[in-house]
Amino acid sequence: MRNVIQFGCLFKAAGCTLNFLSDTNQLQVVDFPDAKEKFVMDALNEIDQFEDTATFGDGLVAIPLADLIDGNPTSLSEILRLQILETSGIMHHGFWVNQIIQHVKTTRSWHSSDEPNVCTKFGEICTKRGIERNPHKRGRPSNRSPDEFHMMKASGISRENLVTPGLEALTVSIDRVLLVSRPPIYSNWKLDRLDETELQAIMDRIQKELKVREDNQAQT
Repeated sequence: MRNVIQFGCLFKAAGCTLNFLSDTNQLQVVDFPDAKEKFVMDALNEIDQFEDTATFGDGLVAIPLADLIDGNPTSLSEILRLQILETSGIMHHGFWVNQIIQHVKTTRSWHSSDEPNVCTKFGEICTKRGIERNPHKRGRPSNRSPDEFHMMKASGISRENLVTPGLEALTVSIDRVLLVSRPPIYSNWKLDRLDETELQAIMDRIQKELKVREDNQAQT
């Protein structure tokens, strides 16, 4: 099973069941929603080609992200797991922080090549990116020619940062209702662009916050 510790929050937010192996400090995907099988399997196959870019922070949140530890249901309570994820900044009021999800997707996706000036891991997906402008992606397109990727340097063949199609599709599959910007800026929300489910989610969050404030006022 592949170690997904550097992308743990992406898989968890996408609805996957995760298992933490205490003897190897690895995080595995052991189950996933049927509707997302292709997204998950494609992402796992791509991650197999990535370098290990896991940070210390990824290791800290691996256990609270995991539903299982060494194959057994975690002994951590849901409240404790949520508190750790909230404190780490991955979640906010029970929702996944979109900026963190996007940051993890982008900064952890590095890969190498066995030969210079070509990509032996992802082929033209890597070396021909930016030649055709993708209207769905932000930022400036690459102006490098295909043979300018994985250049040979004094330290060896250079690595490349690439958000692969499967990893992108997995991230896009995360329900928007589960995502939040931190801090929430309600004035910037385009309410007319949200569907009925998303509007109801916002209403539920507002009502929940009002209830908490009413309870706090009643106790004082």
